[in-house]
Amino acid sequence: DRGLGRRAGRLALPALREALADPHPLVRRIAILSIEAWKADAAPRLPAIEPLRDERDPTVRAVAGMVLEGGN
Repeated sequence: DRGLGRRAGRLALPALREALADPHPLVRRIAILSIEAWKADAAPRLPAIEPLRDERDPTVRAVAGMVLEGGN
């Protein structure tokens, strides 16, 4: 049932958005990919990924670019 997924998204997506600022690059990468996995429900949160294109960690930069360009 998609209703359950949407309810879970209302809880998970704000926490994932906060994780984009985590000090650990691995947490930021997982947060980016997790947000993207929510598809249409994630659309309002995709702009929060944009600053990570300038991230110091090259893998975080690459994942952010891939997700924002629809390459995942």
